[in-house]
Amino acid sequence: MSPLGTARRAGCREGGSVTAETAVALPAVAVVATVLVGVGQAAAAHLQCVDAARAAARLAARGEAPGLVRARAAASAPAGATVAVAASSGQVTVRVSAVVALPLGLAAPVEGTATADAEPGAQGLP
Repeated sequence: MSPLGTARRAGCREGGSVTAETAVALPAVAVVATVLVGVGQAAAAHLQCVDAARAAARLAARGEAPGLVRARAAASAPAGATVAVAASSGQVTVRVSAVVALPLGLAAPVEGTATADAEPGAQGLP
């Protein structure tokens, strides 16, 4: 038998190995991609909560009405977010919380908090 014939037979036995390896690796790649999408969604929602809390804290520190502060925070926060405004010892704290829907039916809570010093003479602090 020639060396060429032996090489061909060895190649034939491994002919389906690439397909098998791909079939095993593809679900793992899909899981990693799904996790990355979920992390990205949670990070984006967290940033929205932080931005909403910062904007609302600035408004509250200026003495804007609590209803306006909550409405402004809710407008820039993720859908379904809750807004809590508190004032104590010359500071205003705004906390924006939301639950983010993730792939595979999972959910993750995210929140952002911002504190600002109340401006002198500010009226209407909560």
